[in-house]
This record gives sequence, C-alpha cells and structure tokens, in this order.
Amino acid sequence: ISKMSKPISYYGIQSFKIKPAILSGENVGSLPDFEDMTDGYEFTAIADASVSINQTEASKNEIFIENARTAYMTLDGTPGSKSIVLSSYDHSPEAQKYLFGSTIETDAKGNTVVKETPNYKLGNQAIEIVTLAQNGHPSRRICYANVEASVIESGTIGRGGLSSYQVTFTIVSNYDKNGQVIGNKEETLLEK
Repeated sequence: ISKMSKPISYYGIQSFKIKPAILSGENVGSLPDFEDMTDGYEFTAIADASVSINQTEASKNEIFIENARTAYMTLDGTPGSKSIVLSSYDHSPEAQKYLFGSTIETDAKGNTVVKETPNYKLGNQAIEIVTLAQNGHPSRRICYANVEASVIESGTIGRGGLSSYQVTFTIVSNYDKNGQVIGNKEETLLEK
C-alpha cells in the first residue's frame, strides 16, 4: 500500500506558535516567519488532548406558508464558523505579556512582578501547529494566516487542579494587498 493510500490524520502536538497576523503592507495576508519568534509566542504546557477543531455549518432559514407541507423558500442564514481551541497551563511572565499585554517588572527584593494591562486585546494572529508523526505517517505543519484570538483564564487554584488559559482562535477572512479574499490555510506534510 502506498503512503498516500493510508489514512493520514492529525496526531498530538509537537509545537503551537502564534505571531501577529500580517494585516497591512506588501505582504498582507501571507504567513509570517515562524522561525523568528522574537515577536511571537510558542505555547508550552499544553493540556493533554486539549487542542480541538470546531466547525459549524452555515444556517438556513426555511420560510413556510399556509396550506403547504414543504418550505416555500429557503434563505441563507448566518455563515458557519471554524475555530481552534487550546488549553495551556503556562502562566509564565512571558505568556502573560504576550497574551494579556502584561508588563514585567522587578521589585526592590528582586521578585518578578507581572502587572496586567487594562482593556488589552490580543490582536489578530497567525498560527502554526506542528503535529507529531505516528506509525509511519508524517507530521503536519498547519498554518492559518489570519485568526481572531481570545483568551480566558479558568480552572482551580489549589492542590486539586491547575488554572489554565483557554485560547480560542476563530478563522476569519484573509485578504491580499488588493483587498481580494485569499486562502487562509496552508498545510504541509513534513515527510523529511
């Protein structure tokens, strides 16, 4: 059986990186350089089996009239959506700085102090997910050039559990420098 005839799916997370989406300039809509992470963030301590892909279908509104058993007409409703969600236990100062715009200071005793930034909103991001290879199947590099990101903290503080950051990346339209809608997703089989 050839490699391409075997079922190939996603398995495990090797790395998950985010960087600001390129929303202006000559390279608008393209992927940033994920090798240079000076202006990005790589998630660590990702909760086991927490990365999920969620997609909803576009809705339809059926219009019915009296004395008819079938729809008179069908109208388009809300468009569908697709999101990728992950949970990370990493509460490092670097994570808080990137995700929440926090500032990092050192107090008089030499302790690290992380201060929140009121009304901070994480801007649109580009994401790169690299999966693990499994049973002869190659890992995959899955990238989106433009996603809306939202972050919340939830969980337990105490010996019975950990709090985590729940990060939702909602895939949005991607545009080129001429304002034309272009593809947003790029997927590469990493066979070497």
